[in-house]
Order: sequence, then C-alpha cells, then structure tokens
Amino acid sequence: MRMHPVYAYEMLLPIAYLRPALSIPYCHHEWWDGSGYPRGLKGEEIPLEARIFTVVDVYDALTSSRPYRPAWPRAQALRHILTEAGIDIASPDFWQGGFEVIKGWIDELESLEAN
Repeated sequence: MRMHPVYAYEMLLPIAYLRPALSIPYCHHEWWDGSGYPRGLKGEEIPLEARIFTVVDVYDALTSSRPYRPAWPRAQALRHILTEAGIDIASPDFWQGGFEVIKGWIDELESLEAN
C-alpha cells in the first residue's frame, strides 16, 4: 500500500503531458507533520497541488464504503478533515478564508441528512 505513490510516479513518468502533475500522485500521502510517505516530506516541502489533492482523496476515502468499514456521512468526513488541518492532511493556513464556506457546507449537509 505505501508504495502506490512510487508506482504511480513510475508508471506516469513516461507520459510527457502528465509530467507537470506528477507531484500529485507522488506526494498525496505526505502529511503536514512529516509522518507521511513515500519520502516523509513535511510542511511546505509538500507541493501545494498534492496538499489540495490530499484533502479530496481523504474525503473520498472516508465517504466511500470499504470492505472493513461503511462510508462515513459527508458532514462527519468534513469535520474530520477540519480537525486534522495542520496535523496530517493540510497546512494550518490551508483553511484560512475558507473555513466559513466549509462550515456552511457542513450545516447544509447536516440539514440534508436530517431530512
């Protein structure tokens, strides 16, 4: 499992038009605190596009059913992402200016889930 970013990088490298975006599959499991993989990048060492994709990837993983657990409700997944900001999945300033928008999404999702 921990090698899939390396495998993706190696498979996509020969495709010239994808090279500018290779940091996304290669670095999307690097965590802000440096505990990620494959290279253990930390903080600003992680390319911005990979940090953005990481949030999307985590959201998708949490809201999709897995053989070992059911999908999380969308509001719960968004809450988890917000809680982990600055620890694992996003830089502390990633949410600056956007928190109110995301809080609005959570409120709207909870309203939809309640009906």
